Amino acid sequence: MAKVNYILSGLMILLGIWILLLSSDLSGDAASWPKFFTYLLILLSVGLVYDTKFKPNREIDSAGNEEDEIPKDKKQNRNLIYSMVLSVIYILFMQYVGFLLLTPVFIGLLFWLLKYRSIFKLALLSIGTTVFLTVVFQFLLGVPIPQGILDNLF
Repeated sequence: MAKVNYILSGLMILLGIWILLLSSDLSGDAASWPKFFTYLLILLSVGLVYDTKFKPNREIDSAGNEEDEIPKDKKQNRNLIYSMVLSVIYILFMQYVGFLLLTPVFIGLLFWLLKYRSIFKLALLSIGTTVFLTVVFQFLLGVPIPQGILDNLF
């Protein structure tokens, strides 16, 4: 596990440096948040190196065996793949279908994968979340959301 931690933290530090170089072209205000999160990424990566170096036995239990992840059954793996495919489909079709129509379906299907089977609660949650996000971003913050086939209605 230590080797994986070193490789992962090295990659994250390189990614952070690359993002810092890219964000240097932005104006002061536009670059503030990317730089903040990049510095945070680099700091956490250095923390992972430190933790791996000075606490190498963190993943070893009292019997001397290395603790692995909790074993997952095939259905959990299948649900993970379904949610990843669903997310890719959501991103690809967002511009064409629109946020207002696609997001309730996306949220509903994700919760269905998580074993929420009450149709009323599922519909209320997915539609309520979509309405809330639309009000906050579209109307209060003025951030345009993809309208898709509902273009020119809002």
